[in-house]
Amino acid sequence: MTRADLPTTPASLPLTIRAVPGVADTEIHAVHHAPGPVGFDTVEALADQLCAAYGAHLLRAVVFGELTTAPPVHDDRWVWVRPTTHTGEPGTSIELTALAPRAPGDATVARISSGASLVTHRMPDGSGVRRLVHCLPRPAGTGTYEQVTCGLEVVEAALREAGMTPLDIDRTWFFLADIGSSYSALNKARDEAFDRWGIRQYPASTGIGAGLPPGAEVSLIVEASRHETIRATGEAEGAAEKDLTVLSTTLQTAPSRYGPRFVRGNLLRMAGRRTVNVSGISSIDPQGHSITSEDPSVCVDYAMRSLVGVLAAGGTGPQDICSAYVYCRDPAVREAFFAYLAAEGLAFPHLLTYVPVCRPELVFEIEARAMRGEPSGTEQQEGATA
Repeated sequence: MTRADLPTTPASLPLTIRAVPGVADTEIHAVHHAPGPVGFDTVEALADQLCAAYGAHLLRAVVFGELTTAPPVHDDRWVWVRPTTHTGEPGTSIELTALAPRAPGDATVARISSGASLVTHRMPDGSGVRRLVHCLPRPAGTGTYEQVTCGLEVVEAALREAGMTPLDIDRTWFFLADIGSSYSALNKARDEAFDRWGIRQYPASTGIGAGLPPGAEVSLIVEASRHETIRATGEAEGAAEKDLTVLSTTLQTAPSRYGPRFVRGNLLRMAGRRTVNVSGISSIDPQGHSITSEDPSVCVDYAMRSLVGVLAAGGTGPQDICSAYVYCRDPAVREAFFAYLAAEGLAFPHLLTYVPVCRPELVFEIEARAMRGEPSGTEQQEGATA
């Protein structure tokens, strides 16, 4: 598939699309599934046509599967995850995240670095919103610790250029080439950065095994948002307290209680959208112990009920999921996941791959973003409780 092969109207694009309008823009998540490997020109073609059809700006592309041609060196708005524990199905899947201004001038999207995009717009009350989406598919450095440290330093610099700070970070992803031996290095580098930045309200996050591009021990995605009050002169006065609620489920404890500094999920109410970010979640009980079984459906069921619990705590449900990444150890786990969806009557867009999850004894992990529009100004009202 090349750029010239694709249609140019939304209804005819070969994509499953979820679009959620806000005050000034519409956030678009689009998924394409291919039965086998594709070239990166297919990713670029899909992105070009999606953006042309919706008048949108690409924020990031995530590829699960095999690519026959490498991503470009001049554009880092992507993360590529290859399967490592099984190399058969499920083919190659592509997710594109884009933003379309609802009217000319409503929202501005600017590339501030190879992998970073800054979204800005003004709310009806005169306040401003800033959002940074930053992909780092191949950070500098040798080894996981150095690459995570360097990657987070690059993020810090991008936040500074965007008029933001690390305290604005809402969501992170860490894809690790060897999660079994490098998860502790990730935690060390992240803890040092969080301590330096003074972060006490941890973001939602995922740390997962992945096949990565040559030379990469880790690939990162970081998202941040900021709500600014405006002086009468029209100048930014400073960051207003944004409506960010930590979410949990009775089935699991907070990860920070047994080590990693992230939360089970969070709810962000801003710019006319309710967004629930669910961190990577597996079968871990309220005491932090792994739930294992020879029957993978036991592990899938516990993780999925935990996911639904976090979504419900944020006032959303599976029907609101616009993006989900599914990690399975092998095809038996994949079939257990599909069986769960069928039994519960669930269907939502997702990418799926075969990789090791956060603990060697666990076989399944899932993360999700659920979104729905809500009237402007509700971010100032009482939020959902965890």
